[in-house]
Amino acid sequence: YTTDVYEDIYRNQELTTAQQVKNKGQEILDKICKPRHNYRTTLVDLSTLPEYSHETFIVSDLVDIIDEDLGSVQVRVIKYKYNIFQPWICELEIGDPIKTLESIIADTSKAASYINVAKTNNGFNNLIKGILDTFATDVNGAKGAFDIVDGVATWREKDVNGILTGKIVRITPGGLAVSRNGGVDWDTILTANGIVAKQFFAIASNDGFTKLIDSGLVVYDNLAALRVHLGQYAAGKFGLKLIDPNGSQTILDENGILQTWQEGRTDNVDGTHPLILNVYLPAETRAIKKALLRFRLLKFRAYETGAASGGGSTLTSTAGGATLQSSTTSNVWQLYAINIVDATNSAPDHTHQYTFGGHSHTDPQGGSTGTAMAGVTITTTSAGGHSHALTADHRHDVNIPGHAHDVSVPAHAHGLTFGIYEGAEALGVAVKINGIDRTSVLGGGTGFNTHQDGLNIASYLTTGAWNTIELGSTILGRIDATVFVQAMMGV
Repeated sequence: YTTDVYEDIYRNQELTTAQQVKNKGQEILDKICKPRHNYRTTLVDLSTLPEYSHETFIVSDLVDIIDEDLGSVQVRVIKYKYNIFQPWICELEIGDPIKTLESIIADTSKAASYINVAKTNNGFNNLIKGILDTFATDVNGAKGAFDIVDGVATWREKDVNGILTGKIVRITPGGLAVSRNGGVDWDTILTANGIVAKQFFAIASNDGFTKLIDSGLVVYDNLAALRVHLGQYAAGKFGLKLIDPNGSQTILDENGILQTWQEGRTDNVDGTHPLILNVYLPAETRAIKKALLRFRLLKFRAYETGAASGGGSTLTSTAGGATLQSSTTSNVWQLYAINIVDATNSAPDHTHQYTFGGHSHTDPQGGSTGTAMAGVTITTTSAGGHSHALTADHRHDVNIPGHAHDVSVPAHAHGLTFGIYEGAEALGVAVKINGIDRTSVLGGGTGFNTHQDGLNIASYLTTGAWNTIELGSTILGRIDATVFVQAMMGV
């Protein structure tokens, strides 16, 4: 493991305890402290032979290495170089890249500082012409040896003393190759597919859109707007920067990538049951570029238009304990005839007495009249119990106090009639964001009564948390709402 000191910042919002942070930190340290192993080897590529054409390999393929110190390890092919004229002779670089991507980009930026930027002025054009003339003089004045073997032409440069300098130019039916060390390495290759070179003396590509400047490689669009910058795109910042067509919005740089998404929902609402949207913004959110709220006011909707009728039935209620009260006594007989049947045992065995006043009796037999004394009392003998039948017209007023009956209805069911039923539209829509009413500041006054598009709510959202957006209506209705978010997300 290396003794070098590495310093960096690691971000992970999913860690919630100190132990998790320690474990993750140890994992990252183990990874960056692991030594890099790099192997270079030469081999014969048998895939150039027809019978071995299936045994191919490319950059990024995994290979097994048997190392006496490390044991058996599996690494990737990171570089593949071959002789263009003898393609079976190969050189492979496998293992871990010695340089990191950041250092490679930094080196590229330094190398690019030696390249002049094209500018449309006569002085600069004359300078470039002079450089080209100098190279042309070197080419035209070169001396050397020339040979053709099997259709391959090779030129070898010699110095003024006739000694080979190592510079070689070779032309084959497949292209042209240039070497500066006798053919060990080929620095420049020209084929029908393009040009590959270790070093370019260039101002700009032929298309006019791509340029290599002192801070890296830049690409412009047809309106001369910068779209891509690879290298040092700002002071102390290296990497790749992508810009939108307007030239005002960064899509990708070392801070993160521009991402967009939206959350939507439709539901019935009223004064106590709002529509709720939940939007999460990670803690890695560097900046909220846009957060737009859109909603439509719709009619309340149900998916049943009624219930089927169920066979009716008459049920008996439980006893209610009613009390009947007679009306007040009255001597007035009414016209209603009531037949009172024989009332047995209406009177026990009894006698009647009657006292007569002064009066006389006439005896029809003897024709004489006798005078009885006053106050004669006649007593009848007992005749035994008896009854009387009596018919009388009368009326009774009956008062029944207020009362209730419990009615038992047996368990039963009604089938639903399915269909789409619509009621009134939502009105007076209030917008609450994270529990705070934002209706007025968004232009809705006391409540929105029309559809809304593009309400800017970016300043009311919180990063690193769930954001709740509530849309309520003063009456029963329905709302279709969507939140669109565009944010720069860190990596």
